[in-house]
Amino acid sequence: MFIKNFIKEIGDSVGVEVTIQDVVDTMSKNKFHHIVIVQDKKPVGILTESDIVKLFKEDVDFNLQAVKFATTSLITLHNTRLAQHALSMMVDHSIRRIIVLNSKDEYSGCVEQENIIFRFEEELSETNVNIHQLLDASNKAVIIDENSTLKQTLSVMIKKNLTSILVSRDDIPIGIVSESDILHLAQQHIEQNKSISEFIHTSIIKVNASTTITDVIHIMKENDIRRMVVYDDQFDEYHILNSKTLVSALKGNYTKFLESKLFDVRDTFNGISEYVVELLDLEEEQAIYWTNEITKFNFNINIDDNIIKMIPKIIWDDLLEELISSRILHRVINIDDRYYNVRGHYGTILNDNIIKLFLNDITEVTKLNMELKLQNQYQEKLLYDQSKMVQMGEMIGNITHQWRQPLNAISISASGMLLEKEYNILENDKLVTYCDSIINHSEYLSNTIDVFKDFLKEKKELKDLIVQDRLDTVLKIVSPSLKSNHIKIINNIDYTKLINIKMVAGELDQVVINIINNAKDILSNIGKQNNTNQDKVIDPWIQIDLQETKDKVTITIEDNGGGIPSNIIDNIFDKYFTTKDNSNGTGLGLHMSNQIVKDSLKGDFYVKNTNHGAKFFIEIPI
Repeated sequence: MFIKNFIKEIGDSVGVEVTIQDVVDTMSKNKFHHIVIVQDKKPVGILTESDIVKLFKEDVDFNLQAVKFATTSLITLHNTRLAQHALSMMVDHSIRRIIVLNSKDEYSGCVEQENIIFRFEEELSETNVNIHQLLDASNKAVIIDENSTLKQTLSVMIKKNLTSILVSRDDIPIGIVSESDILHLAQQHIEQNKSISEFIHTSIIKVNASTTITDVIHIMKENDIRRMVVYDDQFDEYHILNSKTLVSALKGNYTKFLESKLFDVRDTFNGISEYVVELLDLEEEQAIYWTNEITKFNFNINIDDNIIKMIPKIIWDDLLEELISSRILHRVINIDDRYYNVRGHYGTILNDNIIKLFLNDITEVTKLNMELKLQNQYQEKLLYDQSKMVQMGEMIGNITHQWRQPLNAISISASGMLLEKEYNILENDKLVTYCDSIINHSEYLSNTIDVFKDFLKEKKELKDLIVQDRLDTVLKIVSPSLKSNHIKIINNIDYTKLINIKMVAGELDQVVINIINNAKDILSNIGKQNNTNQDKVIDPWIQIDLQETKDKVTITIEDNGGGIPSNIIDNIFDKYFTTKDNSNGTGLGLHMSNQIVKDSLKGDFYVKNTNHGAKFFIEIPI
């Protein structure tokens, strides 16, 4: 491939009249690693980041003419030379870039090592060369302490001819400084007595020595970096590999790579089960110019067919839009009830826009996943039903507490009437009193039935509900049971501003009842268990609070039961996790509550220990 195909118009040249400051500003603003100085369209000098580092260290006046400090013995190539030739020139002359000339010897552009390396990464799928094979004394990282000054750092970099240096704390690398960083500092004329720790990059991109060259190139390309930190665990050493090292490693294999691309890759594609298609983008259509044999056979397509013969147009238009905008594609599509994992790449080869597609048939796996998803949904429904049954049992207990007093009152009124009637002393006023008592208590029982019926109904229907009303309903249900266990309810609910939220009736109730019932069990059982040394809580209580902020409603429920042990607090929302014995707990209550809050109410559910006990938080977005 000709080196002219690697040149991009980026405006990296200036005239001979510019100052060093002009050069530094241009490089910093455009993130250039060099500036070429031209006169009458012909290159006469070049300034690189390395040059700027030295000028900054020597405190040279940046208002001086840049060309006086530029490298003027330039290594150039004409744009009709091959990339292989450019690689050889870079390696042989130990340089990072080649100045490219047109047929009139005018400046055409600059090709950097990264340009060629990244093209290799695009064109070739793998290399057997391991990074470990490139590690030697020449690229062993130089490390300085974080307390070193900028001036000391510059001295080390210039003395050892380094393009980057690691910064450490207690002999552990914590950051890196490169020539690009020094360029920005030079532009700002930063004082050199400042600590280098102020200017380091603290996130080091590091790989192991066993990483392949291809993977390293891919990481460098993805992160837009020119060097890679490599840790050699065999010798406990750090190395810094730059593009120059990688070019040296790739140079000897370049011809082999091209031959492999031209003669072997398509034969390999014909031997695999994946569908491979190469397309020519003609704008008005995308024509197939090569495909492997399995694709031709299974999709009944031929060379020069439009891709929509293989992939339906409505799907292809969507894929093409993503390919053009992102240059890469990774999607799952459905064609004739079969599922394909599609990977694609959009690039340019010799001015032709080329699309490469790889389709992997994942129908069986996808359908199996769908079946498993349905089974999981069915199991979740069973879990929900099981949890509901447990709660129904608890509700029956609550109903018992709710009904005991009114039923007793009805019984007393009826017995009183019969007794007075038998002794013929039943007066009309007394009869009315007895009947009124029976009617009032019967209405109370009827209202209680309605409360429990609303809680237990299965139909999920979103309604605008008042949060305070739902909490009051819960307190009516649980209060008799708490009272019988001598547990006080502290109601701190704010009723001054009613809060309206769209939700399913009964879901929030279920969560709050679960939390209160768990607190009740803790408070009533402390001191009764054989495996605890805790004393029974004096004056046990459960406190409920309600707060509204700009974007959410927070309900908190706290008890004074001593809290949740630290070794289990992270597990209490797990399915089947319970601290109760098998006859008293299923481990589903808090798990289902967690699902309701997060999946149905789209909120957050968590717990913290306080000085009193456990405090549960239900946060619902408004």
